[in-house]
Amino acid sequence: MPISKEEPYVNCCPSTSGIPADQIEAFWSAPVYMALLGLLERVFAVSLHLSLSVMVLYSVVYRKPVWFWIAILWHAVVDGLAVYLMPTLGALGVEAVVGVCAVISLLILFKMRPLFTGSPSNDALIEVRSSEVF
Repeated sequence: MPISKEEPYVNCCPSTSGIPADQIEAFWSAPVYMALLGLLERVFAVSLHLSLSVMVLYSVVYRKPVWFWIAILWHAVVDGLAVYLMPTLGALGVEAVVGVCAVISLLILFKMRPLFTGSPSNDALIEVRSSEVF
């Protein structure tokens, strides 16, 4: 299939043959920062999930289930904000809000560091050792 001069991106490769020309044109005409927004979103997501994982780890190792519920609640709040604010703020606004939540998550993570200086309860260690199977 020859490439037409009017639509150079439409038939350039087999994987784009089913994509309408206006979508391809919209992709190539988007600003560069929109492509980098995905990278920034991943950095925010990793920061958020790292702090949530540490909260759950703390709740399990030190037998403090309240931290598990705090992690679930914080995750629901961030997800809810992202979904609720998308129609009004758009992608950049939502990423700014998620970025603020990621910074708060990292602050929580660093504030939790002193909580890990004590040793976990002996019961938790015994259960872990007894459940190990070799």
